[in-house]
Amino acid sequence: MAVAPLGTKLGERREAILQANLEALARLGAHGLAKALADVSVDGELDEANGEVTGISLRTACGLVRLHGRRDQVAEALRWLPPGASEAPLLVVVGAGAGFVVDGLEQQGVPGRVLVLEPSVASLKAMLSRRGWCALLEANRLRVLVGPEYTGWLDLWNWVGETTETPPVVVHPVLVRERPADIRQAVEVLDRLLFNANANAEARRRFAGPYLLNTLSNLRHLVASRDVAELFGRFSGVPACVLGAGPSLNRNLEQLRPHRDGALVLAVDTALRPCLAAGIEPDLVVAVDPGEANLRHLSIGGAPARTHLVAEPSVAPGSFDAFGGRAFTFRVAEHHPWPWLRERGIDRAKLLAWGSVLTTTLDLAAKLGCSPLVLLGADFAYTDGQPYCRGTVFEEDWAREVAAGARLEDVWRRWRREPVVVERGIDGRDVETSTHLRAFRDWVVEFSGKSGSPVLCNRTRAGILSLPDVEVPFGLRRPDIPVERCDRERRRAARRTACDLASAAKRDIRRGRTAATESLTRAVDERIVSAVSLQGALAACSRMPMIKTLPDVPLAQHVEEFEQLLRWIDDLTDVRVLVEVGSRLGGSFYALAAHLGVPLTAVAIDLPGGPWGLPDSGESLQRVARRLRDEDVDAHVVLGDSHDAGTVDRLKAILAGRPIDVLFVDGDHSLAGVAGDLRRYAGLVRPGGLVALHDVAVAMGRDAVVHGAFPLETLQTLADVHAAFSSLARGRRSAMVTHQWGIGAVWM
Repeated sequence: MAVAPLGTKLGERREAILQANLEALARLGAHGLAKALADVSVDGELDEANGEVTGISLRTACGLVRLHGRRDQVAEALRWLPPGASEAPLLVVVGAGAGFVVDGLEQQGVPGRVLVLEPSVASLKAMLSRRGWCALLEANRLRVLVGPEYTGWLDLWNWVGETTETPPVVVHPVLVRERPADIRQAVEVLDRLLFNANANAEARRRFAGPYLLNTLSNLRHLVASRDVAELFGRFSGVPACVLGAGPSLNRNLEQLRPHRDGALVLAVDTALRPCLAAGIEPDLVVAVDPGEANLRHLSIGGAPARTHLVAEPSVAPGSFDAFGGRAFTFRVAEHHPWPWLRERGIDRAKLLAWGSVLTTTLDLAAKLGCSPLVLLGADFAYTDGQPYCRGTVFEEDWAREVAAGARLEDVWRRWRREPVVVERGIDGRDVETSTHLRAFRDWVVEFSGKSGSPVLCNRTRAGILSLPDVEVPFGLRRPDIPVERCDRERRRAARRTACDLASAAKRDIRRGRTAATESLTRAVDERIVSAVSLQGALAACSRMPMIKTLPDVPLAQHVEEFEQLLRWIDDLTDVRVLVEVGSRLGGSFYALAAHLGVPLTAVAIDLPGGPWGLPDSGESLQRVARRLRDEDVDAHVVLGDSHDAGTVDRLKAILAGRPIDVLFVDGDHSLAGVAGDLRRYAGLVRPGGLVALHDVAVAMGRDAVVHGAFPLETLQTLADVHAAFSSLARGRRSAMVTHQWGIGAVWM
């Protein structure tokens, strides 16, 4: 039997070590290293002894230069460490050679993470062939990037994390002497990486609260929207025009006009108004920023029928309103409240978000299957001194400053983000830009170079983004965006689901931590939001309409008036007892109790067949109470005259000494009758509790015109109830909402 030579076996062992390390790095997102290391002979030669890698020699103008001594390379490498490096949470090594410095840190038990920026591909091959690094890589303690491009550095911001001080940097002394330009390039990449890590950490800290609260407030839109994944792959091979809001967009739109219907047009939210002003209707508008300022870009009254919104649900409430239900949603991370939403059966596909909505739009276009992606308005610079193109919502701000006497050029200068830097533009002239715009440009360049990414070309014709131009096959027939008719029933179903989710969350939070609300309560503990703002967002998420009703029991209330009553109730804390005087069929009784959720004791008082009641209301009320008890509400029905002492005694027996938190009076509407109900029951309401009365509208002048003339007896009834309400409200905080019959509230 033939036996392989020892050298062959040792070579195979080195290759196995190298392959295992490359596979571990690929699992962490570092692809393409195998191709970069295929032939490193031009850069240097591996030093070997007995089949083991012992170091690396780099080629220089003076020949091969060894990076390591022949004895105790680990001790030699540790001498390069600056003071305090072993205690730092992050250590950066520029030029690790064969990696002996990392060996030394590991042997000393240093717990921090190590980032290796390796200018030499030959050195990286020596490091990855000498020993296995899988354990450190999988423990999240080691990352490796190789020059000259250092591909993947933009994706490391999350691993690096926020750094208040520059981490210790170990620079190989031989490289400082032999390859100073390579060292400068590596340090420049490190500076940008640290800047990006700190900027992203600041953005997460700044927007964590809005992410949570806005998503909850937009819950009904999220439920009614469609998952953006429905669009993935649908436009394979179709060219996409991706529109930023850079200064050149206005000129670019004129260039796009002849090809508008030959491509899928995707616009960032900032570019929507300039597009519409130029008569170009985007197919998709992408929004991801949760800031209130971004709502202005989308507040356009009504978007064209062909234009759909693709949004992260954490955008400011109101962002969905102009699109008539034509909305797709996505998520960018696992931020609150997505863990809670996922447990409730709601999830969305993920899109990338890296500092700019343009990065999200590019990722969307790629996932749609579009190719090539044609960038327009992507200056990433202050072309002609402008911070944005003309026609954005900022135009109004600029106009006000100019009207106050400022020069437009000075206004633009104040709008540019600091620090401003000068860079050579694609037209060969110097152009002003900023560090954050340059970082976005770098992301696009790296995105375009990733394996499997579609072809990108930049037709902006200005700025600092240089990409190869390609032939764009405009005019190919493209599929339409799939449209689903969002009828009234679907909208109602979505609203009911949103209301159910909000009620469930409020109920679970009151009961204490549960699996379903862990992410919400953790958000409070981490001071991302306060408990009060969380409850407010949960209430807001089911508004318009926020009323939960039964299909066979009418509400018998004006919807907008009743919604305002629910908002007043939501402002109260620890509501556990609800009493309604005058419940009729039970529509408002059910809506109030279902909105409050458990734990709750709810009591309905009604006189079937009375002057203000209905003959068969008792049976309907009992059915409503049974339904509420099925939902864990402690529901009771007291049938009798609210003016009788016996009725009051039965209520007190149910309450067993507990005060009323919310009292809704809608019974006897005569002045004596309503005043008597207030005298008997308002005294049972706790300090800070709420007393609400229906039919408090008075005079009805404007409303009589809108809704028709009211009979004289109706006007008298309204006047009587209003008089009783005014008497109770005297000296107390009170409020009133009037759309038809009117509801008044008095805080006791």
